[in-house]
Parts: sequence; C-alpha cells; structure tokens
Amino acid sequence: MDEELDDISSLVEKYEQMSMFGRKIYFDADEFAVLADHYNNLGDNELAEEIIEEGLKMHPA
Repeated sequence: MDEELDDISSLVEKYEQMSMFGRKIYFDADEFAVLADHYNNLGDNELAEEIIEEGLKMHPA
C-alpha cells in the first residue's frame, strides 16, 4: 500500500512540475486515469476534467 501511495505521489509531482513549466510529458492512459482520480478525490473536479481531456488528446480512441 505504501509503495502504491509513493507511486501516486511521484506521478502527481511529475504532473504538477510539467504543468508549472508548461511542458508536455508523456503519460500512458492508466497514468492519466490515476491522476484524474487523484484530483477528483481531492475535490478538484475541474483539474480532473482537464487531465482527462489531455489524456484523450494524447490517446485518442
């Protein structure tokens, strides 16, 4: 469980750094889902939706 939390924390940190510097970093579809779930669970539905939109641009159906 701790390892999973570390993985999520690392992923969130990577995403936030990317956003802060305006860079695009590759995330796979599962990582986008984890990020969206994370921010949704924090109550930041707007950011969760933005992440989903980014994921769909990078991984269109």
